[in-house]
Amino acid sequence: MIPIKRIYLDRRAPRVCILGASKHTMEELFSGLGAGYLTAESTVSGWTQFENQNHATVSIFDARNYDPNSDSGVPNLDPAPDIVMVFADSAASFDIGLANPLPQLPGVPVFNLSAKSPPKKATEGDSSFSLSDNDWQEQLCASLPLEAQLEFARLLSAKRAQAYIASTLLKSFGAVSGAIGMQPIPLADMPLLLSIQAAMVALIVHTSGRPANIKLASEFLAALGISAGAGFLFRETARALLRFIPLWGNAVSGLIAGTGTYAIGRAAIAYFIDDSPLIETRRLFLSLMKPQKKPILG
Repeated sequence: MIPIKRIYLDRRAPRVCILGASKHTMEELFSGLGAGYLTAESTVSGWTQFENQNHATVSIFDARNYDPNSDSGVPNLDPAPDIVMVFADSAASFDIGLANPLPQLPGVPVFNLSAKSPPKKATEGDSSFSLSDNDWQEQLCASLPLEAQLEFARLLSAKRAQAYIASTLLKSFGAVSGAIGMQPIPLADMPLLLSIQAAMVALIVHTSGRPANIKLASEFLAALGISAGAGFLFRETARALLRFIPLWGNAVSGLIAGTGTYAIGRAAIAYFIDDSPLIETRRLFLSLMKPQKKPILG
């Protein structure tokens, strides 16, 4: 549960120090990276916190007036940045690369970025720096501390990073569901299991950039049930009946509960993050609910 605690419960805005010769505003630069329209919320000790339309936040220190090659270089920042991004306006194609750490900020990852064209006026959904393959978003996100990754992925609508972060939920929620499913009281655990599964889906919804919403999560579960209701009910009934088989019954019951939670989580990631159509999401859910030769662990 440690990754979930750090990623979700201890989450905070990423701290980004920007350098380089780009003449564009901080809002324009981050809007161009996929953050959409940003509004400044507050400034403390040179750190300005911005928020986008998804209520994702980022703290930015604009150090472009400092010369990173001089002795003074980047100012003594407190708190220290999580990442340094060096922006350059360029007529060349978009490029991003990991650079050597700055002497003034040892251990802080540094990325050089250049854009094929100047960012447009910051508008919702604008992404002047977009690439056909957004591996760079995942790379930037992975370089951050766990506590800052969720907000950064939500800020940039970084689908791959969001999917990876959301997948950390599945093992933990699946393990909890499996433990509950092994309890020897037939059918008594079903309301608790549904609550756990709804909470997991709500967290996946939040990871996608939307506000966490139990009602939306419940509607999603109902949509899966409309397609797979008979099979799901049979599965749950079989799980309950297996409890009456000493020892092995409880173990199999727990495995089925964990598998069902995993299937729901994978379907939620496909629907809310990967933008899979509902009919395809239902097919994925059904395929994951089929008997497996080996238990699904991740």
